[in-house]
Amino acid sequence: YEINAASGRTAAAAFGSPSSSSSSSLPKYIFIGNSPRVRNVCNVISSLKEYARGKEESERLIEATFERKSCILKPTFIYGGDAFGIDPPRLPTGIGSIIEAILGLYPIQATSEALPDVLGVALEAPVNVESVAGAMVNAALGLDNSRVLDSREDILMAASKRPKNRTTTNNAESPEMKKRRDELKSILSEHASDYTPEENFAMLEELERLKPASMRPTEEPLLNGRWDFCFDVEPDVGTGFIKDLFEEGNSNNGQQQQRQWIKKIVDFRGVHMEIGDGQTSIRLVVSVAVFEKDVTLILHTSLSPAMPPRKSSSSGGGGSSSNPIDDDDYDNDGTMFMEKFEGIELNGFRLPYPNVWKKSRYLEFSYLDDGFAIARGAGGEPHFLLRGGV
Repeated sequence: YEINAASGRTAAAAFGSPSSSSSSSLPKYIFIGNSPRVRNVCNVISSLKEYARGKEESERLIEATFERKSCILKPTFIYGGDAFGIDPPRLPTGIGSIIEAILGLYPIQATSEALPDVLGVALEAPVNVESVAGAMVNAALGLDNSRVLDSREDILMAASKRPKNRTTTNNAESPEMKKRRDELKSILSEHASDYTPEENFAMLEELERLKPASMRPTEEPLLNGRWDFCFDVEPDVGTGFIKDLFEEGNSNNGQQQQRQWIKKIVDFRGVHMEIGDGQTSIRLVVSVAVFEKDVTLILHTSLSPAMPPRKSSSSGGGGSSSNPIDDDDYDNDGTMFMEKFEGIELNGFRLPYPNVWKKSRYLEFSYLDDGFAIARGAGGEPHFLLRGGV
């Protein structure tokens, strides 16, 4: 208790009330707490009760001392580094990223939310320590103005925030910008396999910064149509695994034989996205062959422009968000959507699904033109999309 309460007590003692000069000189105070579900679980385990009580006191003191100048991150489980441990529990990056990719799948997340705390926390996807650090840095720099990041998705979205490109604040752009944009699109669409995932990721972010200010995907009919995923560019674990598993590439005879054996059981054919109805619906089409029989799985979702959470009011009225942000800081470049699960289809047949799956998550189209797009899902990872055929 004393160790975990020390952060809040030290902050309150050093900076006093929000009106004190020392407090006003501090731009932002950021603290890592834990999620309400983790705290509820800790409160029923005698050995963890004091830990939870200390974290709770620190959060309370920091919120009271700094008010709108604080940001509290509330993750469930953080993984990262190279070491594996039991007391305290530690997962290295390699294992943790695989677990995050699996537990982060839509049905598992929805199931976790529907279960009681003890069972639900066990299915909560962990979050990478680098994402937590990125969210903290972006909060400190003012790129994310949330006061509370109380879910993995909120933390990942905060970590994915990028500085707005001040060179595109008007409709005019230099020939050099257009030339560089064309160079990046050519490399990413035709030569991405010649570069490392880190280099591809850096080029994706550069292309995002070169998005014309006048292009607002939430209002742009150009977003409608078919978009094919470019797997050579994908930097995340899941798509990297698919690429390594099914593509021939540079591999020895043993690996090639193993791939051929796997393909006889299940062969990944492709995945693409179809956006329609005035950019209000998505069909995510996954094509595979199971025992050499074609199978098509379609996920149906709806799209709507993301709206800012309602601000908390001093009157304590119901329904206000615990994570208020200023309207002027919320998606003023028209890139952010809310995507809601609407159904699943297998070879033309609609499948039943539990109501808990019908939830919403963030989807950002951070770049768009007539032939290319970059989409960032709820995890913040970028996907490079190519305009598909009619």
